[in-house]
Amino acid sequence: SLNFFGVAAWYVGYLVINSFAHANFELKSKHYMRFLGRVLTSTTYHSLHHARYTGNYGLGTRVLDRIFGTEWEDYERVYDRLFSEQGPLTRLREKIDGPAAEPPVTPSPSQKTPVHSHGAMKLTTRILTSATELEAFAKTFESMGGNAIPIDYLLQARPRGFFRGDELVAGYVLNTRAPFRYASWIPEGQRGDIARRGFLVEPTSAELTCIWMAKGKLTKLERNNVYVRSGIDAFRSGKPFIFGGSRVDALARTQKRVLSNTVYSGRATFDAPCEIYYASRGMMVFHMIAAAFATYAQDLVRLTPRRPTAVASPN
Repeated sequence: SLNFFGVAAWYVGYLVINSFAHANFELKSKHYMRFLGRVLTSTTYHSLHHARYTGNYGLGTRVLDRIFGTEWEDYERVYDRLFSEQGPLTRLREKIDGPAAEPPVTPSPSQKTPVHSHGAMKLTTRILTSATELEAFAKTFESMGGNAIPIDYLLQARPRGFFRGDELVAGYVLNTRAPFRYASWIPEGQRGDIARRGFLVEPTSAELTCIWMAKGKLTKLERNNVYVRSGIDAFRSGKPFIFGGSRVDALARTQKRVLSNTVYSGRATFDAPCEIYYASRGMMVFHMIAAAFATYAQDLVRLTPRRPTAVASPN
């Protein structure tokens, strides 16, 4: 049964956080961004959501906005401005001049959309539909050591590409229709057993496959955004089970942080070892958020300024 005092404490805490977030008056100090402000929000943070009608959705922490790319990139400059002679922003939709003040946008399948990056030219993403783009995707994936992808498979699936300008630098395929690419990897006898368990069949399954990223073309944050975007697309498929697979150990380790159950491990039909793994939609999201929190915490530690030691360095 619910504890009355626990529920009351939650409501009081939420009321306090909500009131501060919507106060439109900043109570935190100019030193707030040195540590706590890298994780927690401020009144200024959520005020940008109302002033610009999108982005900065968080009331308590910045973590989920960072994960899903919905944080305004000029937020910290807006906060610092409060303590300068310029003072706060004074108009709706007003931004601080500079290339980083780009709006966070929820990606749509049919158009290029910004993915936050540290480079001069932003990463954009879209679903690939033209024959030229599909051929480029298949050739690039194969040139990086992947198995050949039939164009008919790409036409039935939803291949997504990531571009730097006009250059295709990363991509993956989400497929919800038979024939499944991963099913074709499994020897026939074991494939039938797996299908009878309800795996890698149309009513229940979506597969994330053909994931690739061009070496040296993406920042670490952009690589993480590719993985997050793939998880979002997989969740939106509506299928109960999401499958991944790889014959590359490093990629398998990354994917298995989110898709943690192995459905097949052994020799593939192309005569090489492979592993195929899955998770339910709900568990995939849980593991994805947990992994993102862990990565974010590590990044935060790296960003935290270190005090100089008392040991003198040699001249």
